[in-house]
Amino acid sequence: MTLDAAGDGVQKGFGDETFAHRARDRAEGMIRGRPVVVATAARLVELRSGYELRPEDHHDLELLRGLGDGRG
Repeated sequence: MTLDAAGDGVQKGFGDETFAHRARDRAEGMIRGRPVVVATAARLVELRSGYELRPEDHHDLELLRGLGDGRG
């Protein structure tokens, strides 16, 4: 991902596809005691739109919504 001065990022996909990742949609988290940058719950919910959801997507959405800031 390439970041601009404001911290907003652009991720290259396949072909000419690009994906915008705004700084405000990221948060810091911890995995096994190590700091990581993660997408917010609301952003993860947003990313699961525009395609037919799989069973694991429905599971993830239920968990994300339980976190309190997942929209929808």
